[in-house]
Amino acid sequence: MIPIRTNAPLNYKPYLTYILILINWIVCICQPNIYSGELIDYMNHYAVVYGDSLIPYRWVTACFVEINGFVLIVELFFLFIVGALVEGKVGYKKFLILYFGIGVFVNFSMQLINFGSDNGGFYGIFGILISLTTIAYIWAPEDEFVFFEYNGFREIKIKYFVNTMVLGVFILWVISGSADYIVAGIVGGVVGLLVGSYMVKKQLVDCDEWDIFSVRRRHRDPSFMPISKKEKVIKKNIEEELKGEVAINSINDAIEKCDFSEAMSVWMKNPFIQKNENVNCMSLIDLAIGNKAWEEAIQLVYTAVNNKVVNVDLALLRSAYVYITHFQQPDEALKVLKLIRCNKLVSEEKEEYEFLLQKAKELKRNFNKVDDSMELESRD
Repeated sequence: MIPIRTNAPLNYKPYLTYILILINWIVCICQPNIYSGELIDYMNHYAVVYGDSLIPYRWVTACFVEINGFVLIVELFFLFIVGALVEGKVGYKKFLILYFGIGVFVNFSMQLINFGSDNGGFYGIFGILISLTTIAYIWAPEDEFVFFEYNGFREIKIKYFVNTMVLGVFILWVISGSADYIVAGIVGGVVGLLVGSYMVKKQLVDCDEWDIFSVRRRHRDPSFMPISKKEKVIKKNIEEELKGEVAINSINDAIEKCDFSEAMSVWMKNPFIQKNENVNCMSLIDLAIGNKAWEEAIQLVYTAVNNKVVNVDLALLRSAYVYITHFQQPDEALKVLKLIRCNKLVSEEKEEYEFLLQKAKELKRNFNKVDDSMELESRD
């Protein structure tokens, strides 16, 4: 009975899950026979050995060791289900980190817990499966698996499937008399609970608001409706667009009313409108000059020019005017005037350009004369 479809929204194909299943099966086939004397050496090299020194590579290799073919089939069946679901949510990179991170932690914990023991060991992916199962339960408790395409056959919800299978596996291991798998299951379950919850809370996984926390919230508040990540982005973009339209209308109204303080306030509070071509930036610059807000005028010119939302040549002409008439900085004015493309100016603007150019040169000559006279006086 293999699940052929799920209604859980998956963003990625679970290729890594299939590869891990294949690797586990190949390793099981290639390992020494259970009745062979080589099996003990094999286990001592690749499984977690209690009472032995901490050997990190075994915490990884133990994830691929399984001597019981039937147990491996059951484990790989679990991996096919929960692995595909978890990887389908986060992609192969994050799933790879989750899979081996959990495996290493579980194997390390088992060796640490049984460090005083002088015999026995641990191997397999049981702890990983319980952890992934817990994560799947947190991320998609209400989603369903389809096992048969048959009229009348109901889909099985993940939470019921997981509960039933976990209970069955625990009963199996309790009957077998081995407490190691119970301990590994508890460790894996706790890790899965913490990791799964953390990733949901930090929005490291997109559950389309069908994670266990959203489901519980929906039960408490029937008016709560799930919103997918894509829908959230669309909603946010619409809100920002509406906010932008309000700000643009507000600043243009202030400019039209010649209310410079209000217009400048809106401009500074909403950086996104500084890149919008619908804002009458040229009028705002003229308004700043008219209100003798010289520094603000220069700031407006350079912001508008850099964002390319204004007639560049005309805006630079305004800044040259400010540098000459207020700041008395002919060098800065000449630098700005050199950037202006005269062929882009209309006749009146060309006249203004020539006037400012002559004014800047005259101002520079006067400054040079003053400097020369001061130099002569200092020599005398």
